[in-house]
Amino acid sequence: MDQSKKETVHRVQKALLASSISDLRELRVEHAEDALHLHGHVSCFYHMQLAQETARSIAGDLAVVNSIAVR
Repeated sequence: MDQSKKETVHRVQKALLASSISDLRELRVEHAEDALHLHGHVSCFYHMQLAQETARSIAGDLAVVNSIAVR
């Protein structure tokens, strides 16, 4: 993975960790196959969407694959 993709993963993770929503702070962000992958569990569909849109706003030309499960 090149440095810019590592920085993008780090920026997304940092944005999620800064959230006031604890569910988002527990999520994992990984890069694979020119996409950012979001993993973990949240308590509602809104939190899943919020995490996805947070990642999408930072991802640039990388696709965002949302593998977050709603409990």
